[in-house]
Amino acid sequence: MNNDLALLVPAGLVAGYFVLGSLSKRPASPAEFAAAKAAAALPINLYQAAEYAVPKVSPRELAVGRLHEAGLVFVSRRRVVRALDRHRKPTDDPVQVALYALLLEDFHEGLTFEEIDRSEAFKAALHEHAPPLLVRLPPTHGGRHKRMLRLAITSAALLPGLTAWAVAVACGLGGWLPWAMAGILTVAVWPLPLAVAGLAIGSFPKPRTDPDAVAPLVARCSAIVQAALEHPEAPADSEPEVASSEGAHGCLG
Repeated sequence: MNNDLALLVPAGLVAGYFVLGSLSKRPASPAEFAAAKAAAALPINLYQAAEYAVPKVSPRELAVGRLHEAGLVFVSRRRVVRALDRHRKPTDDPVQVALYALLLEDFHEGLTFEEIDRSEAFKAALHEHAPPLLVRLPPTHGGRHKRMLRLAITSAALLPGLTAWAVAVACGLGGWLPWAMAGILTVAVWPLPLAVAGLAIGSFPKPRTDPDAVAPLVARCSAIVQAALEHPEAPADSEPEVASSEGAHGCLG
């Protein structure tokens, strides 16, 4: 690399910060609004709704909760789930059936929440029974903003070290010296990257406040999950009346 070109590295980080800020404010396109509105009108089961509901509830949490309500599993304080009866079976809900079969394989030890989440059999049941509502879901304003902000913070935290590296290279220093200077400013002088990251957070644009493309979908999914939590005996494929009729149309406008 040409010595002077090394200075383009920190300059690129600064430019990237402003590009990320601009992207975080990008509004949804008409196509994204149309896709999200169409998804909100589709039949949605409980496990699909869990992916987009606010507050966030995992499909595993819903499946374990329903098995627990049916008296089929015990959940310890250490977040270990154990099946209670080899001879009983859950409802015909395929996600619960797959989860209970998984627990029967480890009948005595049980499985932690993390082990359930990593299970390929459980993932396959979820994928089959609850495929994503959209192949390319338009991100919410908050979701897009958080992703862009995380990248901006990373860029800002790396800026002091990479600036030191670029200056050292531009000054003709070779070998390990540029990397040593970068490491000192990144790791040893630890308040400096934190201070720059804090400045980046304070200067980053705020999330958009105009209508969100996925708001109708999020509202309907949230209603489905909330109704399931309040009435755990209801089938997983059922929907609350407010979500399937008046509430859904009200959200869609």
